[in-house]
Amino acid sequence: MSCVPCLECGDGFNITRENLDRWTDSVANVLASNDGRQHFKRYLESRSLEESLGTVEFWERCVRIMPKKVEGGDSPPPYTSSEMPSTFGRSEVGESSSSSLLHRLDQPKSSSPPRARPVSEYLHRELELLVEFANNYVNLDLAQMRNLYKTLKMKEETDVIQALTQAKQSSMELLSDDYQLFREHLLKSQGLLKR
Repeated sequence: MSCVPCLECGDGFNITRENLDRWTDSVANVLASNDGRQHFKRYLESRSLEESLGTVEFWERCVRIMPKKVEGGDSPPPYTSSEMPSTFGRSEVGESSSSSLLHRLDQPKSSSPPRARPVSEYLHRELELLVEFANNYVNLDLAQMRNLYKTLKMKEETDVIQALTQAKQSSMELLSDDYQLFREHLLKSQGLLKR
């Protein structure tokens, strides 16, 4: 892995060629990388771009509170005590649990969609804080703010995930001009762009 010195980012700091390529490709790549975000935030701070720093923090908050999904679909709903799978004991007809399990595996799977998970009190509170933060520190337009306020009335996590994904996209769009300047800064600091 080859490293190129970052001339303007501080003593002893190196950026790998792979990171440089990734970070100069798109703002999404910068935000998706912890190191990329740190460099971007340092750049914004050095230029006193407080509003853009707030937008990066908004993006980070969206990611932090986003409900997690399992691969291939929605998060499975938690078991109730009556649904808890039993790996020991006997079934009603006297079969061992392992033969009962094999019998159930042979049965066709239900085609019903997975149950939606309701928005928890914790997530609702985090959404309230996110909306308040956006209202105070992020320059979202009226339609974007209206969509963000709608998250406070959503009942299902899947709807919240969709809304937060849209909010992250809106924040990336707000950062596009500052990202272009950051990109030029990185390329110039590596001697890959004429000053």
